[in-house]
Amino acid sequence: MREPLTPDPWSREASERARATARRLTDLAASRRPDLFEMEGVDLRGAVEQALFGRLRGGGTRRRDAHAAISRARSVARIGARTASSLLRRPTPEPGDIVVVLLTAAQVRIVDSIREQLVARKQRIFLVFESQDRRAVRGRPGAARLVDQLDPGRALRLLGFERRLAFGLSKATRDFDSVLDRPAARLMRRTMADSMGRIAFYATCLEALASRRPALMTTFNEIGRWSRLLAQAARRHDVPSLDIAHAEAADEIAIQGVDYDRFAVFGPAAARVLERAGVPAQRIVQVGAPRFDRLIERHRGTPTPPSERRVVFASQWLGGQMTAAVKRRTLEAALAAAEAVAPCEFVVRLHPIERDKVVRQSLPAVSPVGVTIRVEESGDLYDTLDGAWLMVTGWSNTVFEAILSHVPALCVTATGREPPTPFAREGLALSAEDPASAAQAAASLLDPDAWVGALDRAQGAIADHLGPLDGRASERAADLMIRLASR
Repeated sequence: MREPLTPDPWSREASERARATARRLTDLAASRRPDLFEMEGVDLRGAVEQALFGRLRGGGTRRRDAHAAISRARSVARIGARTASSLLRRPTPEPGDIVVVLLTAAQVRIVDSIREQLVARKQRIFLVFESQDRRAVRGRPGAARLVDQLDPGRALRLLGFERRLAFGLSKATRDFDSVLDRPAARLMRRTMADSMGRIAFYATCLEALASRRPALMTTFNEIGRWSRLLAQAARRHDVPSLDIAHAEAADEIAIQGVDYDRFAVFGPAAARVLERAGVPAQRIVQVGAPRFDRLIERHRGTPTPPSERRVVFASQWLGGQMTAAVKRRTLEAALAAAEAVAPCEFVVRLHPIERDKVVRQSLPAVSPVGVTIRVEESGDLYDTLDGAWLMVTGWSNTVFEAILSHVPALCVTATGREPPTPFAREGLALSAEDPASAAQAAASLLDPDAWVGALDRAQGAIADHLGPLDGRASERAADLMIRLASR
């Protein structure tokens, strides 16, 4: 029986259905063309399933590797030419190094805090950046781009994979119409065509890294294609693998299928999520949140309401339930909250990987009475939150940063559905759905006792999420890495 795409892809039932459908489609395709689902000894099925799952559920990868096979082949050829020309000088890890693969610039801060602890323990660390931009590694000794690991031989084998993909994908996916209706089946074929070239590229580069026999391979990813590739590539060369949570693990259905040797998570809440996702408890280690160590040390005193009100809007990048329309409505609610507590300053803090123009295009030409609007694209969120009176966001993990900075948080769920995170339900943040409820929530904090009470509730609930708030999470993460590297 053919299954239509669900109209509400973010309910639990729909997510479970998307997972089952993605697995079924992947198994069908792999049974017809198994040669398309292995690269350099790395099984690609988990990563392909994850790409299909994300697209079925309404998110998925939107960056196309190249829909036309010839364009993909040319891309790989260019990579091969670059690596061949720089073969003698390309940086690679040495045996015994701890390799850390960075997927976004925001993860550098986490690594830098842990690196200090590793260096103090005389452990070498080698950073690998997913970005192909040379500026990512400029001025960083002991660092390289992922593409730097691709030698000419592997590049040629990638070209062979692209050729197989060009001629074999149609056969591999021909049974999709028996599982999904025709438009959905067409979307899944397109998703595979758009994703599999990059998946094979990632697998090849990660396998090349693992072949250098580092002591440990680490990254920050539980729900992406990376989470299905790095551990396999490492295991092929008997190298242990570790995932360090860059944010709190919360999406158990998206996490299903992940297979690192160890998972370093924030606290008990994340550990429970991973266990529900099928991760054995003995693989989960609660270390706290390394990226918050500096923030915890920065705010040790007793919180009091600031005399001048600054409302910080922590914007989120587009993806999943955060569509352009939802983002506009979230911003409107945040502005209503600021207007309700005027006079105040309204500071928009853009996300480090935010590329859309929704916020700038949606800000009013004339500010509400008593509200001064400012947009911050660079700098440090910690500085923006210092001395703020309220932070407003959708469902971002910046709620944690706000609480640790002694700033109450307000979460706006403008999706018409259940909130993606339980922050408000657990007392970590106030909640709103629209401008009216956001204004009411913000105004309720004008009483100093109410402001302090909201922050007290949030700080009482945060330990379940972040683990020990002693500022030593980086030490625990470094100790775990050294134990794994020494096994």
